[in-house]
Amino acid sequence: MTELEKTGLEKTEPKKGSKMFALDVTDLIIVAKGALLVGFSAALTYLGENLANVDIGPATAFIVPVVTLVVHALARWLTNYSKK
Repeated sequence: MTELEKTGLEKTEPKKGSKMFALDVTDLIIVAKGALLVGFSAALTYLGENLANVDIGPATAFIVPVVTLVVHALARWLTNYSKK
């Protein structure tokens, strides 16, 4: 097993779709997914830094762990753990 296979990263072959200085639908989908990932990461960073400062009364002790579990579940759902 090579080092690349151990890390789970694969060598990506250049696709045969769009030409240089042109975008096709596949490229736009990839860019949109990247933008969503960046936005999600920024929102998680903001939420993670400010979650401890939330004070909404007695419900804080319930809401903070629930939000933490939801964030963890979303992160697991977005991560690809499948074996190829």
